[in-house]
Amino acid sequence: MRRRGQQRDAISHLLFRHCVLARPCVLRPRYDEVAVSCRPQMDRVRVDKWLWAARLFKTRSAASEAVLGGRIHVNGARVKPAKEVVVGDTLELTLRSGKRTIQVTGLCDKRGPATAAATLYAETLESIAARERDALQRRLAKPVGADLGERPSKRDRRRLEALRRRAQGGRRG
Repeated sequence: MRRRGQQRDAISHLLFRHCVLARPCVLRPRYDEVAVSCRPQMDRVRVDKWLWAARLFKTRSAASEAVLGGRIHVNGARVKPAKEVVVGDTLELTLRSGKRTIQVTGLCDKRGPATAAATLYAETLESIAARERDALQRRLAKPVGADLGERPSKRDRRRLEALRRRAQGGRRG
């Protein structure tokens, strides 16, 4: 008679043989194979699909909203989400962190890993320099509220509240 631990081992061994060994092995594609799956014969892709595939936006609907909102310009012109981009086009993106200017170096309409997405565009040197300069200015800037001085004491806070009450009372009457 088998003990409880041995019985579990026998069952897990049978499950392993049935589930893993009986089924054909399915391997995930490597990063360089994903870039190949972007159909090299493509010569045009919709701008919203390309922005999503290049991982500049998390969802395709967010990419199309940005295009409709005028935050994406292709070759200096405001476009619609159905506008098709080709290799060599210049895109100007206005995102939360600032402006970016990128050059389209590859086309893909399917979202892949970040390493494959990074090969789809190249940021211009001027754009990189401007982003670094803005980041440096943000780092060196005083934090919000630093010019207010120290934190008010309980006595100061009560005086401020009294002043506010008087100011509100004066407006009503």
